[in-house]
Amino acid sequence: MRTRKTGVVLILIVLGSLLPIAVPDLARHTKVALQLSGMPDVEKRATVIGVYYRPLAVIEQHLPETASVAIVMGSSWVDRDVGVFTNYYLYPRPAMFYRGADAYQHNRYEGATQARRRPSSVVLIDHSVSPEPRLLTSRDILTVEPEGQIR
Repeated sequence: MRTRKTGVVLILIVLGSLLPIAVPDLARHTKVALQLSGMPDVEKRATVIGVYYRPLAVIEQHLPETASVAIVMGSSWVDRDVGVFTNYYLYPRPAMFYRGADAYQHNRYEGATQARRRPSSVVLIDHSVSPEPRLLTSRDILTVEPEGQIR
């Protein structure tokens, strides 16, 4: 009996010590949820996802459902995060990830097991060029300098 009471007391102490950490986040998330509750779904997504949603929605409309896409990412970790999000958003289109325009030019992509044809539709995600994802053609991406600047 004593060990059960002790266990309950310990659990209450641990949970009580987490309240000061959890309550501000809970309040912030509740406030955001209440603000979003009256918005249409498109506006909710644009608000939560931020600057990446609207350009990706436009890119998604311009790509055929069956087209494969090359996702060319810059060197920063933010570019990689946005690249993964882009892959998720453009699904079910097959995607190939490239670490920079140079890798695309030389057909070196993440997960390469054999040589494959480069996709002609390219989504460039490089914050040194633009804060938003951009849809380019294979010809456009081949004019990108190694630093990411377009010639």
